[in-house]
Amino acid sequence: MFRLFLKITIFIVVCLNTPVVFAFSTVNPIISAWLPSWDFENATKTLKRNTDLFSEISPFWYYLNDDGSIGLSKGSEDPEFVNLAHQTGFRIIPSITNSFKDARASQVMADEEKRNAFVKVVMDKVRTHNYDGIDIDFEGLKLANKDNFIALLKSLATELHKEGKMLTAAIQAKTEAPGPWESVQSQDWKKIGEIVDRFRIMGYDKHYSGGSAGAIAPVPWIKDILEFAKTQIPAEKLILGMPLYGYNWGEKEKTYSVTFEDAEYLLGKYKPTIQWNDTDKEAFFIYDKPLVDKPEETEKRTVYFQNKDSIENKWKEASSFPVFGVAFWRLGAEDQSVWQLLRDQKKSLLKTGNFNDVSESHWAFKYIQTLREFDLSQGVNNNFFPEKNLTRAEALKIVLKAGQIPATNYPAVSRFKDSKKTDWFDGFIHTGKAWSIVSGQGDKFFPFNTISRSEALKIIQKSGGKKSPDSVSRPNDPISRAEFAKLVSVSFAWL
Repeated sequence: MFRLFLKITIFIVVCLNTPVVFAFSTVNPIISAWLPSWDFENATKTLKRNTDLFSEISPFWYYLNDDGSIGLSKGSEDPEFVNLAHQTGFRIIPSITNSFKDARASQVMADEEKRNAFVKVVMDKVRTHNYDGIDIDFEGLKLANKDNFIALLKSLATELHKEGKMLTAAIQAKTEAPGPWESVQSQDWKKIGEIVDRFRIMGYDKHYSGGSAGAIAPVPWIKDILEFAKTQIPAEKLILGMPLYGYNWGEKEKTYSVTFEDAEYLLGKYKPTIQWNDTDKEAFFIYDKPLVDKPEETEKRTVYFQNKDSIENKWKEASSFPVFGVAFWRLGAEDQSVWQLLRDQKKSLLKTGNFNDVSESHWAFKYIQTLREFDLSQGVNNNFFPEKNLTRAEALKIVLKAGQIPATNYPAVSRFKDSKKTDWFDGFIHTGKAWSIVSGQGDKFFPFNTISRSEALKIIQKSGGKKSPDSVSRPNDPISRAEFAKLVSVSFAWL
């Protein structure tokens, strides 16, 4: 009996002293979204009501024509919208789609000359309109284009990073390599993950408009996708795409997509009972509708749609994996209560507690706490050393995390001679170099040198700190850790 008691006691003590496993790869998982050109007004209304939530947005502004030229969707390249994004503080990363047509994608990536021409056009648009990057959404590719797709992404990433811009890619979902059909086999997750800054898995359309009725993004399927993804994609790049839309399947008449508002209308008109698929964690209902051509006859229609409960279940599943954030397809189709749910969920992830050496009366307490809450700096032995000057390596680490830039060594970048791959700062300084955020001095970075106030401001501005001041006083003086905490906190909109 005593042995049993002892075992139980030890078990309880171990459980109480075991930290809760935090699975998101960040305490501040990013929330991004695509905005459809055909419903841009509604999507923009949602965005404006929830600017505090979003880190990155991708308006569906560009598509490939049959000859490989880039076409513009209605309302594309709107300078007022770009200004809204920058003033609010999130990145604007427009999408380019091939409209599921492999032949169009081939026109821009079949050989080096075509790839270079495409990259030049894209970079001209990025510079002209002051975008923060580009999102590539090429679907339905043939296996013959597998290597061409990788080559195109490499070329784009190299040029974008030179100017501190981001490359994201929308990738079709699968649960194993190479995948069940040609278009997913044409996307090599491991190689793509080494190149892009955001690997956006389109975790939806398990059941789609051309198939049978069912959950659009079943949670067990999402789990299988992420189990595979974590073996292929760096955690700091992995984004799970989530649906905000639904489908209305008919027995005889066509299937079509529905918004949450559409679902509410059908519920009000036909009075069906909302049901819950407890395995897949999505809501649905079934109703009888008269046929358009034969009103005396009816058909059964099945509607699966997203509400707060379905999104909460997908978010919780994502949170159990090393995922860096989520991307929603698409704004303007959602249950509005989703956004407060996400606010509450994100708030629950923040770090708590105070540093031992920073009292609440310290002038920079709230700024230092911001760095702690968002895991930008955890200090040393729970001390922050607020008056100590900041080193170049320390500053760059904090800024890249604040800018939500994946700190991955880029193979194409020449290495600094005063950094080894085993150094804690190695990934940060070579990421900074690849993005043209830092350049070092000759072939050295001098990671342990103090950073000046003007240098600190410069790397913040180059890392996406869109709310940073234009200048700082005493630009050549070293900056203290407390001063830097304030500068970072006021520069990045999401902090």
